Amino acid sequence: MNARLARRLAALYPRAWRARYAEEFEAFLGAHPPGFRAVFNAVGWAMTNAFLLPVNSTWTNVNAHLS
Repeated sequence: MNARLARRLAALYPRAWRARYAEEFEAFLGAHPPGFRAVFNAVGWAMTNAFLLPVNSTWTNVNAHLS
């Protein structure tokens, strides 16, 4: 996947997430070939992080909310 697409996908995530993970996420995406499945997965998780998860949550807190 090219760097431009990886940056655009990372930009879909909330600011707090990007501050912590964007560099690693972009490197990960850059190491894999682009494809519909990868883009769809990244967009889906971005939407989950932006709209469904509490702003300051961790996965431990998310599991507590789902129980």
